[in-house]
Formats: sequence, C-alpha cells, structure tokens
Amino acid sequence: MAASNQDDSWDFKIDDKDLEDASLKTKTTKATGNAPSISALKKTSRKPKSTKLSVDVPKRKKISRSAVAKRDAAAAAYAELMPPGFLSRIMATLFDYGIIAGVGVGCYFLKPLLKYHYTELLASQGINQTLDPKTLEILLTAPSFIILVFLLHLVPAMKFKATIGKKLFKMRIGHHTIGERPSSFSILLREGLLKPVSIVSVIGLLIGLKNDGNRPFHDMVCGTAMYIDD
Repeated sequence: MAASNQDDSWDFKIDDKDLEDASLKTKTTKATGNAPSISALKKTSRKPKSTKLSVDVPKRKKISRSAVAKRDAAAAAYAELMPPGFLSRIMATLFDYGIIAGVGVGCYFLKPLLKYHYTELLASQGINQTLDPKTLEILLTAPSFIILVFLLHLVPAMKFKATIGKKLFKMRIGHHTIGERPSSFSILLREGLLKPVSIVSVIGLLIGLKNDGNRPFHDMVCGTAMYIDD
C-alpha cells in the first residue's frame, strides 16, 4: 500500500467574536441553587474589623502652686501640734543623760589636775591648804560638773527650746497652750530639777502614758509639752 502524503498538521482558528462571547459568559455566570455567589464569598472572606475598647480614664486635676504651698503649710502646722512618740522621748533622754554622764567621768579623771592647779594657786599666794583631800576633790569637781552640765544641757534647752538629744531626735519643748511660748525659768525647772525627779520615781514618766499629749509629771507641773520639730 502506498503511503499517503496527507498533511498531519492541524490548523485551528478561533474567531474574535467567539472569544468575546466566552468572556461574557464567564462574567455573567451565577451560582445555581443555594450555593453562594463568588462575590458573596469575597465579601464573607474579609477579615473582621478589630473592636477597640474605649475606657474612660479620669484626668488628673492640676494643682496650683498656691494650693501646694497651703497644703504643705497645713501639714507643717499639724506636725507642730503632734507630740513625739514615747520611744523617741526615751531615746532623746538617754542621749542627753549620756552626755551628762560623760561630763561626770571627765571631771572624775580631772580631779588630780584640778587639785594640782588649786594647790599651786594657794602656794603662790602664800596660803596653806588645810582642807581634807577628799573634801577638796569634791569641792573642785562638783562646781566643774555643774558648770559643764549647765553649758551643755541647760543653756541649749532654755535658748533653743531643745537639748542636744531632743534636737537630734527632732523634737522641741513648747507650752501646753497652743500659741504661747514657755519661759526660760519653766524650762530650767523642768530640765534641771523636775525631770530627774520623774526619772528616779519612774511613776512621773508613766503618767505620760495616761494623759492627753503624753505629758509626764515634769511637763504637767511646768505647763510644758513636747512637740515634733521638723
């Protein structure tokens, strides 16, 4: 059999009109039945909008400088009327009497030196020393002790209304009546005489736990009171 020389190449030609009709059909294609349309699917596929919680935060009111100054002044005035704690008063007293004890120890060790200078002074004046040595030591050390305690403890209390210990623990001596100042004599009587009596008796200190303002015996007698001093 003779081989056919028929051309095996295929030539397909599509008209432009057929392409336009096909594209129109794809655009107007709708889903049939209950199936959602393509446009509906696109709408539902959008991400849900994030919801933001709106919380009402109260705005802080600005305080003027004058209001702050008045507030600080009121707090300072209130603090001046407050009595210090019982423990603070005990600590201040221990510090003050520690200083007094130190003065006493210093005077005790200075007895030989005081005695030497005293006898030298009498010898230079041609006077013989006739006192008993122990009596002489007491007469020499006691005035020295009293003078040093007066200068280191009583003078600051009368002048500054606070001893060294009270100043260290931020407290001052005031009058029991608000607006009045204690006299120097009442402070001298308080610190020099009545306070040692309260300490020795113990009861004088315990009275301060049972009255208004924590006023012990020496404060009640002298008309004084202790206040916080910032």
